[in-house]
Formats: sequence, C-alpha cells, structure tokens
Amino acid sequence: MAVASGLSRITTWVIRFLQWTFAVILTGVFGWFHHELNKARLTRQYEVDVPLSFSVIAIVFTTFSIITIFFMRGRMQMVNALLDLILFAGYVASCGVYRHNFNVRCARNPLSVYLINVRQSSGRFSTSGQFRNCNLVRLGAALLIIQTILFFISMLLSFYLARYGERVPAGEPTTVGEKRRFGRRQPDHTASAV
Repeated sequence: MAVASGLSRITTWVIRFLQWTFAVILTGVFGWFHHELNKARLTRQYEVDVPLSFSVIAIVFTTFSIITIFFMRGRMQMVNALLDLILFAGYVASCGVYRHNFNVRCARNPLSVYLINVRQSSGRFSTSGQFRNCNLVRLGAALLIIQTILFFISMLLSFYLARYGERVPAGEPTTVGEKRRFGRRQPDHTASAV
C-alpha cells in the first residue's frame, strides 16, 4: 500500500506539473484573445473569458499543489480532490463555450474568422497573421481538451490518495519479548530459559 501511495503521489506530481505548464500556455493564448477582442470593443467575450479565468485559477492551485503534494495528508488531500473536481467542471464548461472553435478548418472557427476580420479592419492583416490566428485557436481547443482529461485523472488520483493513501494495514499486536519479522511472530531468543 505504501508503494502504491508513493507511486500515486509521484504520478500526481507529474500530472500537476503538466497541468501548470498547460495552464500557463492557455493563460497566454486566451489573454491575447481577450486583448484583441477588447481592442475591437467586443462586449461578449465569454468564450474567451471562461477558459482564461479557469486557467488562472489552475495556475494558482497547481503551484500550491506541486509544492505541497508530498506533505498533504488525509483531509487536505480531500480538499485537493474537491478542487480538482471544480477545475475539471470548469474546463468542461470552457470546452462547452469554446466548442464552436473545435473545427480543424480555419474558415469554420468563428473566433479565428473574427480575429482575422478585426486585424483586417485595423490594417494589421498579413498572411502570416491569418495562420497565427488559426493556429492559436486550434492550440486553445487542443489544450482545453488535454486539461479536461488531466484534471479528471488527477481528481481520481487525489480521491484515491485521500481515501487509501494513509491507511496502515491492521495486524496482530506484538507482545513484549517477541519480534515481528515478515508477518510472523518470532520469539526473542535472548531471554533465559528456566
């Protein structure tokens, strides 16, 4: 059980590091989208703001979790699991509001088309800008899906660690004068026989 718990903690740490990395990238991508849409004075930006908000929250949470994962026990591990559940639900919601941009073709991604139109109207359009817009929209879609999967996995691992990570297997009490070796009682041979 201790080996499984240690392996689960290491696996969770690796997943947390990936979550942190992808959350930083998503914050940059959706922050740029937000900046561009603000320039165009677009008021409805929920398809950009929802993923941006959850990515910022994910950075804070995963930073804390990466630092403390090997020191958390019992109830604190359950708090981690519940925060994983909230972030998993947040990324599912982010995928829901961003769903129209999951298409492979750039012409069918509304955000990509809108960003190209904004850049054309401001005189900042170039062919490379068109590809950058499309690739960033696709990157955002791919990383949202990856984050959703990673937070689902880390949620399951956190619940496992909270429930089973701290249990010590029950055994028979050892009486004074006996040594316990490999699960069997062995008498202490140092005592003098009468």
